[in-house]
Amino acid sequence: MLILSIFAFIVILSFVFISHEYGHFVAAKIAKVPVLRFGIGFFKPIFKWKKKETQYSINVLPFGAFVDVLGLDTPKDENKNSYWKQSVFKRFLIASFGVLFNFIFAWILLTISLWIFAIFPPKSFVMIQDVKKGSPAEITGLKQGDIIVSANGEVFKTAEQISQFTQSHKNQEINLKIKRSGKETDKQIKLSEDVEAPLGVSMADAGVEEKVAFYKAPLIALEVLGAAVYATFAYLGRAVASVFTHVKVPLEVSGPVGVYGIVSQFTSLGFVYLLRISAFLSLGVGIFNLLPIPALDGARIIFLILEKIFGKKVIKPETENTIHSVGFMFLIAIMILITYNDITRLLGK
Repeated sequence: MLILSIFAFIVILSFVFISHEYGHFVAAKIAKVPVLRFGIGFFKPIFKWKKKETQYSINVLPFGAFVDVLGLDTPKDENKNSYWKQSVFKRFLIASFGVLFNFIFAWILLTISLWIFAIFPPKSFVMIQDVKKGSPAEITGLKQGDIIVSANGEVFKTAEQISQFTQSHKNQEINLKIKRSGKETDKQIKLSEDVEAPLGVSMADAGVEEKVAFYKAPLIALEVLGAAVYATFAYLGRAVASVFTHVKVPLEVSGPVGVYGIVSQFTSLGFVYLLRISAFLSLGVGIFNLLPIPALDGARIIFLILEKIFGKKVIKPETENTIHSVGFMFLIAIMILITYNDITRLLGK
């Protein structure tokens, strides 16, 4: 299971990043800006070939992808076809198509999963979404993503049924069987007297949705992803607003280690669930890249919008590239901190 989970993690994130970079590649081709290199993975090439002006490669580290657009990193390039010589519209296409392709990739994967579910109905299960601090669940070691298999030998199909069970057993010790990364474990838990959540978790039903007609699946997938985008930006809006108010908004961010834990759990559920988590990871990468943070597509888009408004470049291309470079180093530092937090949380520290 460990090897399968690692393989799934690498494949899923690679395809998510490849779809993003391929979006930039397609946009550059549409804008007739030469693409010097397009690579899958990083470091030394294992295979490489050249077609027209583009060198394609599959590299040693099979994780992610990159695209090298003429002039993007060298603003002083005098070639009339280089990136910085193009109109605002063409540069906007190149900057935004990575996010667009992440959304398209997510839509395709979610649609396929709905088609599969229509033929092979999913099994019902309940997954823990959040664990309250200091609760019986946290004390016993339950974690976000754990699947509740049974309680006192009784199998439940919905979160509501489990909630009713725990409420009827307040202040009692129960035997809870959970599933984590394909392995089932028994937990002896003393429930609290909390009226709303004696166990101290929030739960979500999975695999109980109704079948979707084949022709309706693409539209339903679009609606689901649209709702997810709305919910994400609404949450980010509340998080920003909380800086100026006394309302606290919990910020849960996962790095590679956290994402691996999620993928590992969904790997144990089966292929179709991997499609679903891949769809939402692709959506998440797209949304993240829309944030106006230097080094991300969102910041480039902001600079382009300002250029369009004022009719000229707000700052020199060289300065903008420097800002993006500093932003990239900042993101790397943040990712290291998040990864450290993921590891300590995984170890239960």
